[in-house]
Amino acid sequence: MATNPFLEQPNGLVVLSRVIAEAPLTDSSREARDALGLSSQFEISFDHSQPIVTVSVEGGSPVDVIETRDWVVAVIESELLTVQEQLGAPTTQTASAHTFMAEASAIRIVGDSARAKIGVIAAGLILSAVWAAAVQRRHQSSRAGYEKSVR
Repeated sequence: MATNPFLEQPNGLVVLSRVIAEAPLTDSSREARDALGLSSQFEISFDHSQPIVTVSVEGGSPVDVIETRDWVVAVIESELLTVQEQLGAPTTQTASAHTFMAEASAIRIVGDSARAKIGVIAAGLILSAVWAAAVQRRHQSSRAGYEKSVR
């Protein structure tokens, strides 16, 4: 039985979050962002102990900040699915992203005037782990057979 390899590792979902957090930083992603005319700066960070990715965006135009944030989140979500598909994870065991604390509009950052005037702490993506408990129980019985096939 095929399984999601990220479920087989003790910190598999944390590893997966680190992998997908890099997607918007690649050269091809930068070119795609530039082609869309998005100019706001963004920062991606992740929690080393939990599968959480945080996206922060700053820029001079509130519209561009929100559009850049939405683009970054879309790239991360796409990469999440792509990585799992490439590794043959069954659709019933595919982790998904959940966005929370995403502001509906850009908020003004007061303070350091050298920094961009407008920013958004955009999206904390958390990988769905709800399915992990059910899947874990299901492949406890098949785990021994899986480990033999890996060897």
